[in-house]
Amino acid sequence: MRLARRAIFVAIGLTLIAIYLLRLTGEHIGADQESAYRFAEGLGLFFLFLAGVLFLATYGFLALKLSHGRCLLLGCVTLVLAAILWMLAMQFGVSVHSWTITLLFPSMFLFVAGSIPTIGGAIRFLISTLRSEKN
Repeated sequence: MRLARRAIFVAIGLTLIAIYLLRLTGEHIGADQESAYRFAEGLGLFFLFLAGVLFLATYGFLALKLSHGRCLLLGCVTLVLAAILWMLAMQFGVSVHSWTITLLFPSMFLFVAGSIPTIGGAIRFLISTLRSEKN
């Protein structure tokens, strides 16, 4: 469980670094160091992808290890957090022509990652309920 907690914090850190790098790339003025900004943009996109994969893998691991009640709780809390982040990003003003579109990616990752334990916990709860009714 410690490894899962660390993986979530690493994914959050990678997401913050990625958003910073993409903001830096989107707001630079002048073409003096264009190659450095292109590198920062590629690195930011890679970090964002890596954070998404890390979120999904960690939540998949937690969906298998936690009890069905805790799994449902984790999934529901994550889905609420994803909805809050989505609403905050919309209030901030997201433009598809700017770096601000990357503000939607963390909420999308959290929505998909939160769906994994929610669905897994619900299925395991239904299975345990059906098994207890048969006995």
